[in-house]
Amino acid sequence: MCKRLQGLSDTCVISFIDHYRKLFWNYYPVLSRSGIEVDRPPVSELKSMLSDFSDISLEYGFDLRTCCEPDFWDDGISASSCIDPQRFSDLKGMHLSKQKIRATRKGCRCFESRDIGAYNTCLAECAYCYANSSKTNSSVNYAQVRAENLSLAPLPKDFDHQH
Repeated sequence: MCKRLQGLSDTCVISFIDHYRKLFWNYYPVLSRSGIEVDRPPVSELKSMLSDFSDISLEYGFDLRTCCEPDFWDDGISASSCIDPQRFSDLKGMHLSKQKIRATRKGCRCFESRDIGAYNTCLAECAYCYANSSKTNSSVNYAQVRAENLSLAPLPKDFDHQH
């Protein structure tokens, strides 16, 4: 992947999987049907893997950083955030100083952001998705989305389409 992305970016922010509730609805059943068991390896194994990732990223000109991984910040890997206003400021030449940190879990340094889209409206059925709880909910909600609205969220049941 680094070889294909070389020259297109200079930073890679990674985080190891967190076992949150929605994974039990989508992701784990898909893996189970494929005969794959998911378990978080010991920290020593993850540190070894991260060291390998670091070597590979340096070879291809990437600065490897982690988000939500305080166990690894003392190993020469920079603490970072997925949503980084300084990075966006540098890229767009805009000053984004009013953004506040809105951590989502331990070690998170991400700043306040807004998702584009709405929960339970995507039909892609990606296994590792936190935005959909079920195919049925997503199908029902997707059918209610209207392109002329400023929001992708389904309309409230009592919304009057005439006004």
